[in-house]
Amino acid sequence: STIWIRFWEYGNNNNGTFGICVTLPPPPPANDNCAAATALTVNPSFTCTATTNATTVSATASAAPAPTCAITGVNDDVWFSFVATGASHLLTLSNVTGIVTDMAMSIYSGSCGALVHVQCSDPNTMTVNGLTAGQTYYVRVWTFTATVGSYANFTICIGTPPPPPQHQLRFPVGVI
Repeated sequence: STIWIRFWEYGNNNNGTFGICVTLPPPPPANDNCAAATALTVNPSFTCTATTNATTVSATASAAPAPTCAITGVNDDVWFSFVATGASHLLTLSNVTGIVTDMAMSIYSGSCGALVHVQCSDPNTMTVNGLTAGQTYYVRVWTFTATVGSYANFTICIGTPPPPPQHQLRFPVGVI
């Protein structure tokens, strides 16, 4: 499309020079849709040694089941996937910067095109229980605002809680 921009001097006494720059927004992120979800590494503990940097700049709305919380703002969602290594994982969004820093996320089971909503979180951390080890899950992340053009940059991490402590039965010496 051709867009015409009109300039004029107002007041007949401020002649001068000026500059103008017109740019196109960047393309959507590679993980803009579920089918191109970025695979995440699951950390073996809560320590986030493996993280992934991401952005919602130019992200678009996805045709996926609506989350059960913080539905405002899913117009700029991005997608991730991970393979569960146990029944529980901790998802964390950190280093959030940008126009909007209030983030939300949802986790889904199933496959792209047939997703089943599992859990949602507006805070930047979410503990998910009841997962099946070896199964792939999808994570949808978005800024919690409906304002078009808003975005955030962030780091995402998947952590694993430690196993429950092992208890040993001890008997006094000589007792059988």
